[in-house]
Amino acid sequence: MHAVCGWSAELTFGVALHVHRFLAIFALQFLFVPQFLFDTNFNNVVLDDFHLFLCRGFGVLALGFIGIQLQIDSKKFLPFMTLQMIMLSSSMPFYAFLNMDVKFPEAYFPSGGCALIILAQLYLYIKDYLKPKFDAATVVKASAAFLTVFALQFLFCPQFLYDTNFSQPKVLDEWHIWICRGFGVLGLFFSALIVQLDAKAFLKYLTVFNFIFACSLPFYAQVFMAVNEPDHYVPVGGMALLVAAHAYLCYKAK
Repeated sequence: MHAVCGWSAELTFGVALHVHRFLAIFALQFLFVPQFLFDTNFNNVVLDDFHLFLCRGFGVLALGFIGIQLQIDSKKFLPFMTLQMIMLSSSMPFYAFLNMDVKFPEAYFPSGGCALIILAQLYLYIKDYLKPKFDAATVVKASAAFLTVFALQFLFCPQFLYDTNFSQPKVLDEWHIWICRGFGVLGLFFSALIVQLDAKAFLKYLTVFNFIFACSLPFYAQVFMAVNEPDHYVPVGGMALLVAAHAYLCYKAK
């Protein structure tokens, strides 16, 4: 039985990492048939000499990366490869899907494939590296991490935050940016503070805070403002899960 479980774990890690062979499909197209790649995934793109030059280099680099990746220890390099996959997907298929003139349903293939790979890697990373417990400390840390993501955007790239989540075109003025900077600084230090607290002692307080905070910002925006969908489901869904987790632990502690 132990041998079967061990084989299953190794197989799962192998699938999660070696499924990056999926990327070889696109690397080969970048190298040998870049115009076909663009014609398949984008509308009305004619590549010039410099496009082709970049595509060839990208294809060679990607194939070299994949070749090494298929020969390394899956478990040892899982955190590194997970981060790499998140950043590469955000830079290319996810960015193109949201911001460029892509073809449907063809664009679902690279975006969906990368999303499935990332989900598999994150699942294994959480299960086998972090081994989290569903307790007050874990939920509070998750809240801090989630808030930090948006606090950094409020502080350093408020226009990007607005453009991502809202559909009404607007160029933020100096007053918007002034408030956003303060919001970002306060959010970052709030996140840093709550991870140092006794999570059990402050659980009720943070449950109430998260509920009011969610109602004031993402929930309000989803109901009453012109938001981008599905982009805005991230703050709405994330806060809904965090509020539910806090409330469940409060109820369980009674």
